[in-house]
Amino acid sequence: MRMLALLCCVGGTACATAHVQGSTHIARTPEEVFDTVADQRNEPQYNPEMEQVELLTPEPPGAGSRFKVQVRSRGDLIPMTVEYTEFQRPHRLGSRTTTESMDIAGTLTCTPDQGGTRLAWDWELKP
Repeated sequence: MRMLALLCCVGGTACATAHVQGSTHIARTPEEVFDTVADQRNEPQYNPEMEQVELLTPEPPGAGSRFKVQVRSRGDLIPMTVEYTEFQRPHRLGSRTTTESMDIAGTLTCTPDQGGTRLAWDWELKP
């Protein structure tokens, strides 16, 4: 994973932001990978920090879906809201995550790769 920290100024106020990009190969089809990651309720199966996930909007997940999430970080439970801003199955999932201290916006992309899928992420984190 590659992380690039940036300094930005908004309205004359300096604020630190971080840009996180990375990818991994998964030996599954893009449809399988997309369907798994596009339902936040699956994340506790592969992310040990994810404690609780609740879908706040009607089934099935899609553009505009919202999830209430709790992640464990340094022993504390951090509440988050995740909203899907883009939903192009099976290739692209855009989201905006808000916490008390940070906003995260970005995309996940699924592309065919060596008989499986290249799952890539590109997120901007703003305090």
